[in-house]
Amino acid sequence: MNMEGNSNFPPEWRIVLLGASGAGKSKTGCTILGQEVFKESVTTQSEIKKGTVEGRNISVVDTPGFFGTALSDEQMKREMEKSMVLTAPGPHVFLLVVRLGRISNQERNIVKWIQENFGLEALKHTMVLFTGREKMTKSTLTDFLETEETQELIGCYGGGWHAINSKGDINYSQITKLLEKIEEMVEMNGGQHYSYEMYQETQRKIREEERERKLREEEKRRQEEEDRQRKLKELEEKLRHEEMERLRREEREQELKKKMEDQRKNREAEERKRLEEECCNRERENRRSLDKEEDKSEKHEKQNRPATVGSIKKDNISLQREVLRRQEERRREEQKRKWMEERSSCGQTSDPVSDVRIVLLGDYISGKSEAGNIILGREAFVSGLNKCRRQDGKVQGKTITVIDTPDIVPFSFTEQKAEMKKSLSMAPPGPHAFLLVIDKNQMMSYATRDFINELKENFGDEILKFTILLFTHDVWSSDFVEVLLRMDGELQSLISSCGGRYHILNTEETEDQGQVTELLKKIEGMMKKNRGQYYTNEMYQKLDEA
Repeated sequence: MNMEGNSNFPPEWRIVLLGASGAGKSKTGCTILGQEVFKESVTTQSEIKKGTVEGRNISVVDTPGFFGTALSDEQMKREMEKSMVLTAPGPHVFLLVVRLGRISNQERNIVKWIQENFGLEALKHTMVLFTGREKMTKSTLTDFLETEETQELIGCYGGGWHAINSKGDINYSQITKLLEKIEEMVEMNGGQHYSYEMYQETQRKIREEERERKLREEEKRRQEEEDRQRKLKELEEKLRHEEMERLRREEREQELKKKMEDQRKNREAEERKRLEEECCNRERENRRSLDKEEDKSEKHEKQNRPATVGSIKKDNISLQREVLRRQEERRREEQKRKWMEERSSCGQTSDPVSDVRIVLLGDYISGKSEAGNIILGREAFVSGLNKCRRQDGKVQGKTITVIDTPDIVPFSFTEQKAEMKKSLSMAPPGPHAFLLVIDKNQMMSYATRDFINELKENFGDEILKFTILLFTHDVWSSDFVEVLLRMDGELQSLISSCGGRYHILNTEETEDQGQVTELLKKIEGMMKKNRGQYYTNEMYQKLDEA
């Protein structure tokens, strides 16, 4: 083809080289211009070189390689935009340089990049230029070109393809043929080049699509936030409803407990009255029997016996009366002892010192007595105590002392304070841990809040160093407990004031010693942090005196 005689062809051809890093773009630029104009190293900036080939002025722009340089996506876009400026008013052809061989994902991604950043119009002005032609026979090249991957790559571009030898084995007829194919492609495009205005229009569409994408994402985030707020509101409403139900249930339980307590006191009073009347009646009956026997003996003595024998009989009657009196006193003492044991339990101050000493605190629905039973592995406590009770056991090779205290009742800390002070002496020389037991349905009740404030005021903030929060629950509510722990800011603050120490205990799984093992590890960790120190009577007395 006579390129010089074609008056319709532009006076200058502007070529932009594209390709993956290491594809040989710089060598290809030198080969086209027939001189060493580009440095054969990693290209990091777009660069233009000019020359005359076959009587035609040629401008070649070498660009940074895709995917193999240290340039960011934004820097790569700037260098590509720079190539448009260097070839103003725009390039006639983009040559995608590819080494002959297997088509990789890099080449496919370059197609995508050109389409996204230069637009579909740029594909009409693009030709695939294979290098390394000398390494393939004609038949091998044919087989390569007929592969699905190669056909898919070439089919993306309107300029088709061309193959040339490597720089060292260059055949200049291949360059002439390349220029002819470029001329044919330019003629097919009506002698037009890819313009900077096309590039700007593509970039405008990209910015518009990006803006719309951001708007969609923002709308999506807004909708997700609205959904989150709605679900949070529903959860808060549900929790508020459950809290109201719990308070009503707690009020009913308090009333029932008070009623049962009144009934118990009435029964005890009636029982005491009955026992006293029974004892009095029996004593009066015995006295009447003795009086009758004495009268009868005296009468018989006067009739049949001398004075000395009567004196002996009288002494025997007195002795019998004394025996009966002592038997009655022992029986009444035994009844009193049994009655007292049934209604009150108190720890002993003479018990030996244990390895771990624990005091349980909590209201009547917290499950603290059940927690003590699970720790000791036996039915050691019953709920509803009105005095401290101590129980000892051996758990996992350690001697454990557990003190169960009376239930927390609002506005009655004076009685609770006395029992707590008593618990210090029941676990000599002082407890290692106070377990504040809170039920999952109760959480931070008013009674618990009031008790914590009174506890710190009367026993000092020092007591929190020895305190662990113990949340009790049943089988189905473990996840619910974790949700409430995360959502309740006041509860989080309390946990933080206790050094972040808390444990969740399943009161339904009484045989699961794994949860006891975990609890004892946390207690031992706290003991280690406190360097083996325990809360003593001396600590309380110093605070009380201050």
